[in-house]
Amino acid sequence: MRAELQELLTNAEKTHCIACSACLLGICCRYDGQSKNAGSGLIEVLLKRPVRPSSGPFPVRKLFQQAMRRPDVRLPDPAPILDEMLARGVHPICPELFGCLSCPRLPADFHGGDGQALLGQNAVLIDRAGRDVSQQFLDGARNTLEALAGFGITLAILKEGSPSCGVRRVQCSGVKIPGEGVTSVLLARAGIRRLTEEDFSQDS
Repeated sequence: MRAELQELLTNAEKTHCIACSACLLGICCRYDGQSKNAGSGLIEVLLKRPVRPSSGPFPVRKLFQQAMRRPDVRLPDPAPILDEMLARGVHPICPELFGCLSCPRLPADFHGGDGQALLGQNAVLIDRAGRDVSQQFLDGARNTLEALAGFGITLAILKEGSPSCGVRRVQCSGVKIPGEGVTSVLLARAGIRRLTEEDFSQDS
């Protein structure tokens, strides 16, 4: 990981609060019920951030608690990871769970464009069973933005390629294309800088 990025993450004065895709932090909330934290060193760096007095309640914690009460959500209790990260000003997000999608769930592809196009009603998100899940992704994106409001978040670390969190590419009709996920677009519109796990890989 580049020294300047490590400094950006660990210096709580530069980045008072950070949003981060929960799957990158070890929470098993991806569509396949897994996490995606291997190899980047991201968790280890974030744990170097200073622990601060609680400024809760934290809306993201409530959204995860609500998701865990749904019978179609089956994942290990995220509370320990939420506690560790929120104590350090890191807010884990999973827009799909926040939009009432299940876990595990069928993967979904854009049709007609990316998150920008979907927000403009020019694209849809369809899962592998052919169901239109656009509204769930939109709800999740809006719930995420609302949950982060008021915490002074200026940086988000997002899962590249995700239909919610992709920053540089997404999947459209089975093909990877340049584009942005739905939540990623709303975060950018809110003035939040976006990076992905690829920016923090050991080789970067």
